[in-house]
Amino acid sequence: SFKVDLNRNVRGQKLGDVDELNFHNLLNDASCLSDALGNEFYRAAGVPAPRTAYAYLDVTVDGKWDRQALGLYALVEPVDGAFVAERFGSRRTPLFKPVTYQLFEDLGADWADYADIYDLKTEATDTEKRRVMELARLVSHAGNAEFARRIGEFLDLDAFARFLACEVLLANHDGFLADGQNFYVYLNPATQRFGFIPWDLDLSWGAFFLLGTPGERERASIWHPWVGRHRFLERMLAVEDFRGRYRRQLEDLLGRWFVPQRLHARIDELAEVVRGP
Repeated sequence: SFKVDLNRNVRGQKLGDVDELNFHNLLNDASCLSDALGNEFYRAAGVPAPRTAYAYLDVTVDGKWDRQALGLYALVEPVDGAFVAERFGSRRTPLFKPVTYQLFEDLGADWADYADIYDLKTEATDTEKRRVMELARLVSHAGNAEFARRIGEFLDLDAFARFLACEVLLANHDGFLADGQNFYVYLNPATQRFGFIPWDLDLSWGAFFLLGTPGERERASIWHPWVGRHRFLERMLAVEDFRGRYRRQLEDLLGRWFVPQRLHARIDELAEVVRGP
């Protein structure tokens, strides 16, 4: 895969409104459709997700290559300041890319102990950083009644229910549900509540070959979709109000978007693009 920084050598250089291009190489995706179809599904569900396109790449290196063919790539919109500015109205929307299966674990009151794990991609004030630590304390220490009463102060519950429903329906285990990576967390500046953004969906649609058999992934539980212990999800699914919201999102997606006839038609359309003229 390639990440192209358009203004590394020429400051302010952009293509359209982006200054970075992500070309995903599709090597783990025999269909070449998972990233495009997956991100489209999240967007249809109302979850902020990258836009995608396809690109055939070639490269020229003076004295070595002249338009050397590299093949087909998925062009995936960067999740960065421009992304959050368009979706949430400000480039300063705090945007994190966590790498942890113990999401929102209390690590103390010093942001330095969280910084590497949560990998802040935009700017955040000390108050906004404390918001992460406050949620971590709630998840780690609150009793069940307090957690159920207060979690809505920190999470947009319907938005998280939509994100989780998409993760489960797409059996997207190379990320949030199994290895604690390949997703973003943002803090909405208008509500001061956290939300989630998917990333790297080449092994979605049940294709994560490192976890069980295809049949086992297909039959994974909607009420316990995570692997091992996942304290944050365990606590969320123990809240009756959230379970109701999550179930309603699943039913809505199954009725409107996760429909075989619709998906088959869209697969045929994307396949025409992938195959080319």
